[in-house]
Amino acid sequence: MIEKNLSWDRQTEIHLDPCPFCGKKPKMKYIGNDHIRDKVIEISCWGCCKMRVGALHHDFNWIEDTIQKKWNKRTDAERTDQ
Repeated sequence: MIEKNLSWDRQTEIHLDPCPFCGKKPKMKYIGNDHIRDKVIEISCWGCCKMRVGALHHDFNWIEDTIQKKWNKRTDAERTDQ
């Protein structure tokens, strides 16, 4: 599930793998908007992990691409709740 309350639409869907540690489906939360510099996207599996990526000089499309790559390539060594 993706929550968006922004004034722009994404051209393609974002694919997020289930959490490799608990198997739950992740949820994205957008923090900020098109009218401020600080923009953050937070991904959480609501089980064990949370990840945030933000930017001052990039748009949400750049943040989405970055966080999608980071979330989907995580390993046991990168578990965030340890």
